[in-house]
This record gives sequence, structure tokens and C-alpha cells, in this order.
Amino acid sequence: MTLDDFLKQLTPKEQALFNKLWELTKRGIGGERENAEWFIKQFCSKRGVEFGNLELEERTKRTFTGIRLSGIFANIVAKVLNSWDISVWHYKKSPTTKTVLCNPMEYAEIKLMYEIYAKAWQKELKKLHIAFVHKHNLFPAVDFSENEKDDLQVLSDKEVRDLKKKQAEQQKKRQLAFEAFQMMNGLSDVEVQKRIGQDETE
Repeated sequence: MTLDDFLKQLTPKEQALFNKLWELTKRGIGGERENAEWFIKQFCSKRGVEFGNLELEERTKRTFTGIRLSGIFANIVAKVLNSWDISVWHYKKSPTTKTVLCNPMEYAEIKLMYEIYAKAWQKELKKLHIAFVHKHNLFPAVDFSENEKDDLQVLSDKEVRDLKKKQAEQQKKRQLAFEAFQMMNGLSDVEVQKRIGQDETE
């Protein structure tokens, strides 16, 4: 049985699990790789297939959609195929659609890695935005102390739950801000010269 045929028999949830196990068998460290190899063999055996007998098909053109980070996508393809000699087709009418010469397993691995790193990239961009804004003081000097309330209030159960949820969200924001300020120290200074009136003539 080919790997492509085997994957078609799996549910989306099973495919995701298989892809993660496959990734660990290739890139896991130490016992992590050995455990993944054992689990993937058990996974296939329960479905009546020997993992070692699965046939990898030849590379053909396979299409990916929703690819907004072309540079990162190209790097992921190069990593999975273990070569810079890769073929990626782009389409002017559909910029987020890419076609890659790969086999089914490589396709699944590329897709999984892009989903993971695209989310990580967006998180890093958010931190960079915060760091950049504070590095260059791009905000008004506003005093919020007048709006603070010190009155003690008796909260209902729902208000307590809402407060805990809000506190958890604030904790995540504080962690994001902390990481952003660490990033801020590595940013270059930008000198802005304010021009008063018209340019002076020499």
C-alpha cells in the first residue's frame, strides 16, 4: 500500500496524529525519536498495515492554499526536502496558492510545519510591534491615574469568574510585554529630525 492510500483512509484527526509522529521519527531527539517510532508502528499495526511496508510515492506537483508567508513557506519546503534545489510555483491570480514538487508524506509535513510556524511568526510580530512602539516612544504621554478606582466591591460568582478570566488574559499580555521589552534592547535607534519652517538656503 502506498502512503498516500493509507493517509486517505484516516480521519483528519488521525492524519494529524500520524503527521506529528512521523515528524518526531525524523527530527526527535534521543528517546523522543525512539518512542515516536514505536507509537507510529503501533498506530499502523492497529489499522492492519505494517509501517515498514508503506511505499513512498514519487514526487509530483501538490498544491497548498492559504500561504501568506511565502518566504517562511519556502524555507520550510527546503527543510523538509533537505535541499535548496526546490521547485515552488506561485500564481499571480492567487498569491496565497503555492505548488510544490513533493510526495504525500512531505506534503503533510510541510503543511503541518507551516501551520505551526505561521502562528509563531504572528506572535513574534506582535511582540516586535510592542517593542518597536516602546523603543521609540510612539504614544502620547497620558496619565491614567485619575481613572483608577479604589472602591472595594462585593462580586457575584459570575463577576468573580469574569475577573479570573480577565486576570489570566492580563497575565498573558504581561508575559508578551516582558518578551517584547527583551526584544526592544536589540532594536536599532532611529533618529528623527524635526523640521521647523522651510529648509534653510545655503
